[in-house]
Amino acid sequence: MPVDPPLSDDLWEEDVPEAPTARPETDLVADAMATFSLSKSEAEAMLERYTPRQLETLLLRHWG
Repeated sequence: MPVDPPLSDDLWEEDVPEAPTARPETDLVADAMATFSLSKSEAEAMLERYTPRQLETLLLRHWG
């Protein structure tokens, strides 16, 4: 019997913990673009939604 896909992706949860440190915002935007296949404006919007250290956590989770 097929299994339904999950209703949410834990990478995009609302309460993302903060990493101890984060790289400069320009590096985070560039890495978010490459990692999540985002446009520059989408990656910048992601940085507005999350703190730099939260975005660092999302990137580390993806590559960890």
